[in-house]
Amino acid sequence: EIPSFSIRAMGTSNVELFARARLSLRAGRRYGLVGANGSGKSTLLQHIASRRLAGIPSSLSILYVEQEARASDDSALDSVLAADGTRAALVKEEAELEATLDKASEEGIEDAETDAAAARLREGYDLF
Repeated sequence: EIPSFSIRAMGTSNVELFARARLSLRAGRRYGLVGANGSGKSTLLQHIASRRLAGIPSSLSILYVEQEARASDDSALDSVLAADGTRAALVKEEAELEATLDKASEEGIEDAETDAAAARLREGYDLF
């Protein structure tokens, strides 16, 4: 819970969007923001995602996806997952490590390189 926070709009307007506001979020719940354009919904989410609001737990995993998404045939879920650069890099690395291990297995090779690849693959799995 964040008992009191204030946020001003950036730019030329310098409008106060939230004054002495309170934010209370509970684990396991889903939330939506509803309001007119310019009311501060995106600004609030940006502050939460960047942890500019004091009191956001460091253990909370936050992914903020900009509202301006390029048109594509991807599903909404795929677009959100692709926006997570860390996850995308890990998925790419996973494919490379698995290819290395598959090739080594086919050729009957077990050496320091395959041990390192297997260890790194386990580290990646532990992150998720």
